[in-house]
Amino acid sequence: MVDPVFVVDVDGRVVDVNEAGVELLDDEEREVIGQSATDVIPAYGSVTDCDGASDTDVTLEIDDTLNVFDISRTTLTGRTGSEIGSLFIYRDVTERHIVKERFKRLIEQSSDMVVVLDEEGIMTHVSQSAEEILGYEPSELVGEYVAEHVHPDDKDEILDGVAKNVDEPGYISTYRVRFRNSDDEWRVIEMRARNLLDDPFVEGIVLNSRDVTEKQRRKRKLMRQNERLDQFAGIVSHDLRNPLNVAVGHLDLLEADVEDDGSIETINRQLDRMEDIIDDSLTLARSGETVTETESVDLKAIARDAWENVDTGGEQRS
Repeated sequence: MVDPVFVVDVDGRVVDVNEAGVELLDDEEREVIGQSATDVIPAYGSVTDCDGASDTDVTLEIDDTLNVFDISRTTLTGRTGSEIGSLFIYRDVTERHIVKERFKRLIEQSSDMVVVLDEEGIMTHVSQSAEEILGYEPSELVGEYVAEHVHPDDKDEILDGVAKNVDEPGYISTYRVRFRNSDDEWRVIEMRARNLLDDPFVEGIVLNSRDVTEKQRRKRKLMRQNERLDQFAGIVSHDLRNPLNVAVGHLDLLEADVEDDGSIETINRQLDRMEDIIDDSLTLARSGETVTETESVDLKAIARDAWENVDTGGEQRS
């Protein structure tokens, strides 16, 4: 076997070891057989405290490098069924451990919260970001039924979705629910669920979640603003335009009955200006946008145009 193997009797002495085991000990000149397993086998005590078969990951320093081994222990019995010793197999899982640790740290550094549910809806894993988003330590949520923290009006949506798709590997769905935080406040959480129950490295339904409470509040605020803008547009469109149309109609009748001394032309110009103001107001109201950008303008030209639209009492513009 390429994995180190050790056989220890009931008295804790090494009775057999393969070549890979000798290489692991890095002591080929020393006679291993007959030695105390505690003195010879690395991390021997970490697996001998368990009864029967056991499986433990340990870290060993080999050639100034840390390596991770998955140590499995199997009890050996004789023909009569009595225990005669134990078999230890050291499997090097360093690469797997590095990949696992890398992804674990990446998840923990993510601003999104990652939760894993079993098929019953129990949280089996919660990322560290839960503390920032909800105020809980991950250990406080692990083992909890996810529905216990969801708003009563939102429970059916997520529970029905999980139950419906629990037998469909790879299914993806999105939920938006209110989740109770540690301060007993409801936060709006957007969840993207994926069924990875069949994945041996996950064995659960993964929820990638983010807090969208403030986003929802801004959205509601914007909706209220748009409603007010719609009301304003209605006032401008009807309450202001209607009397303007009446004034234009009567001015047309007046123009046919009297000689124009310039007053009718002035009134027409002002009514046209009012029409332009109403059109501009409607455009701004219906766009729902706030003017935030500025640009340089010719103040002299603006003043000259303004002069033309007011009664100056015979004063000349400069």
